[in-house]
Amino acid sequence: MKKVIVAAAGLMLAGVMTSTALSFSGDARARFRYFDEYQSNSSKDSHFDSRARLAIAGETKGGAYAKARFTFADGRWDGTRRTRNWGNIRADYAYIGVPMGPVTVEAGLYNNRTISEFTIFEENVDTLQAVYKADQTTITGFMDLVQEDTSVSNNDDVMAWGLVLNQGFSCGANLIAGAMYQYNPNTGGPEGLLVGIDASGNFGGITLSGGVAYREADLQATQDDGYGLWAKVETEIGAANVGLIAGATFEGYTPDWGDFDVFYVLGDVYMISNGDMIGSGGDAYWASLQGSYKASEKLILGARIGYADMDYATDDSAFEIGARAVYQIIEGASLQAMLGYANYDKGSDPLGFGLELKVTF
Repeated sequence: MKKVIVAAAGLMLAGVMTSTALSFSGDARARFRYFDEYQSNSSKDSHFDSRARLAIAGETKGGAYAKARFTFADGRWDGTRRTRNWGNIRADYAYIGVPMGPVTVEAGLYNNRTISEFTIFEENVDTLQAVYKADQTTITGFMDLVQEDTSVSNNDDVMAWGLVLNQGFSCGANLIAGAMYQYNPNTGGPEGLLVGIDASGNFGGITLSGGVAYREADLQATQDDGYGLWAKVETEIGAANVGLIAGATFEGYTPDWGDFDVFYVLGDVYMISNGDMIGSGGDAYWASLQGSYKASEKLILGARIGYADMDYATDDSAFEIGARAVYQIIEGASLQAMLGYANYDKGSDPLGFGLELKVTF
């Protein structure tokens, strides 16, 4: 009986493989992190954490596709109470796509909702969207379900509709312009318009990029509409890359600090970041001098010096300095070390260290 089951499964798999191309990819990491004064002047914490991610993609002969990625055992080590728990498995994305001429319709749990780099970048959403592609032009129109009303008597779902243009140019420049409106039928709930525009280009070996953003007051729960702008200039000098990024936000506007890459400690991009949402308390001004150096084919060194003036209730400001090294051990495996320190004018002074072993396949 077992042989029959195995043979039947083999025939079924063979039938699927003749009409579908399957691919697998993923990554995994294990980290050690040390935090000093991240919560208060006397707080200290050190721990290990790890995770593994597996991505699956299938495509039919006609070009339709399905994509999914799962994360396993994501979190700090705790004697396997949480890391080994069946509940510590999540779907990062799982959606389908069907091409219809130059337009592809996608639906499901999507992981790349982007309005612009300075607004919303690679967020997870439940969506139905249409993507038009032609030459260097990509236009995405979407409808996202933000929150579902599960009551029987009402259908007061929180929805978001938007349109994003990604336009490349023959000179190498690029423009991203997007707008999203979130509708909320619930009294006092976040509702309003979000607009973002980013542009970049290389001119004589110097790369210039920048953007502007706007968010309505009701959407960000402030009295006034929020807005912000940023600019960056960078160039390569031999094996080194040097850049300066600066920006400002007003009336409580807060960019996506989980992806907007300015600081090592401030913000929420890196394994030593303290999660500081710069700009959420009012107006903010910030700048960061960034540099990297390719010391060898396997070793890249980086350093940053930054400053942020934040109009919080305490009218605080912070100076940051940090360094980073990434070493490729073998193909597909790397070791990264980070060290960063931030000096707040009125708050605690966080010092962070991180060590990460990462595998990509």
